[in-house]
Amino acid sequence: MMKRALFIFFGLTFLSPFAFAWGNKKMEGTVIYISDGDTFVVKPVKQKHEIKCRLYGIDAPEVAHEGKPGQPFGEEAADELEKMSLGKSVKVELTGERSYDREICIVTVDGWDLNREMIRRGFAWAYEKHLKGSYRKSYMAAEEEARKSGIGIWSAVDALPPWEFKKEYWHLDPAPSIKE
Repeated sequence: MMKRALFIFFGLTFLSPFAFAWGNKKMEGTVIYISDGDTFVVKPVKQKHEIKCRLYGIDAPEVAHEGKPGQPFGEEAADELEKMSLGKSVKVELTGERSYDREICIVTVDGWDLNREMIRRGFAWAYEKHLKGSYRKSYMAAEEEARKSGIGIWSAVDALPPWEFKKEYWHLDPAPSIKE
């Protein structure tokens, strides 16, 4: 019993404050920084620590960074995400998964699904490999709508999905494992 108590004490002591701050996995906050078309930083209302969110189920064109080239529509996708969310109050549902030190998040702005809206506006692919449940149908339908409309990334005849772009131009694993 004592060993178990010590294990729990030391485990909680050395964990990041983020590891246990989101008991219910839902929160509200304000978007304070946009990294690219599928990642931003949110400042939660009831917490001190900012959270880097990777939008669940989408993959936006890459922006140039760390000497690596960007994709067509990468900057436009980041600008669109900024226009839709920067400085706005958002509701965030954490999936419990992480990728590259980012929480995987489903985000709602003014009652609509921000993740799906990025797809519907032609600024992101539905990341089918990672989609589950009702999100799969909804996000794939949004992608089909954008494709048919020929908007955003779908206005380019040779639109290359980011996971293929990273593999070809950045020589990276295109789909990192999602960690719980």
